[in-house]
Amino acid sequence: MKLVFLGGGNMTRAIATSLIHEGYDAKHITVIDRHAEKRAFFAETLGVSVAVSIDHYSAPFDILVLAIKPQGAEVVCRSLPSHLSISQPLILSVLAGVTVASLEAWLNQPLAIVRAMPNTPAIIQAGATGLFANAYVTQIQKSAIESLMAAMGIFAWVETEALLEVITALSGSGPAYYFYFIECLQQIATDMGLPPILADNFARQTAFGAATLARTSDLSLNDLRAHVTSKKGATDAAIQSMQQQGLKTLLVNAMQACRQRAIELGKLI
Repeated sequence: MKLVFLGGGNMTRAIATSLIHEGYDAKHITVIDRHAEKRAFFAETLGVSVAVSIDHYSAPFDILVLAIKPQGAEVVCRSLPSHLSISQPLILSVLAGVTVASLEAWLNQPLAIVRAMPNTPAIIQAGATGLFANAYVTQIQKSAIESLMAAMGIFAWVETEALLEVITALSGSGPAYYFYFIECLQQIATDMGLPPILADNFARQTAFGAATLARTSDLSLNDLRAHVTSKKGATDAAIQSMQQQGLKTLLVNAMQACRQRAIELGKLI
């Protein structure tokens, strides 16, 4: 299938890189972006076709990936109908906060639209993507999207669009939570006397090892934690300290704040 990406930002880079890594033919991918340096990256590093605007692209295509800034999405989408009337492509939106209803109104024609909430680890095929389809999406089109998403990591369809905001709070923004946690551990270990490079390496490796074990083990997360936590031992003291100081409540508040802000941004757009 021929893919056209409208916007050459980080998410386009993650998706295109993952697809090509998994064997997708670069000649079937076009990235449209007005910035010369971004076009140069995609053309030179990934070997895909590039264009400065959709007005300079006339070939038929199967999927249009909307990866522009959400704030400018309405203006761009309202300019697209004449370019979409012939190909009638599937629209794949990775625009945070932009609802399917808004896209349908702006595009002003009955098009199949899939809204996706991926995350940045997709660039190393370790992503987690939530998907929601409008009523025009066929099973064949869903299968096509699943093939693309499988190259990026795991994926799941949600029954209501509102659940994508929960996906945002969990996995869309989640990598930043983990990076911050690792950063804190690294800094604390440094303050406790470890050389900064050693603290950084061990903080990263511990996170990698724990995440890999959690992803590949058949044990529950509670059981995995129990295997590290001897009763009245050093780890137990740390876990009890976290529980007594309300770590779970802190995470509840953080994820609620993330979801609410995602909803608010969608309304502003």
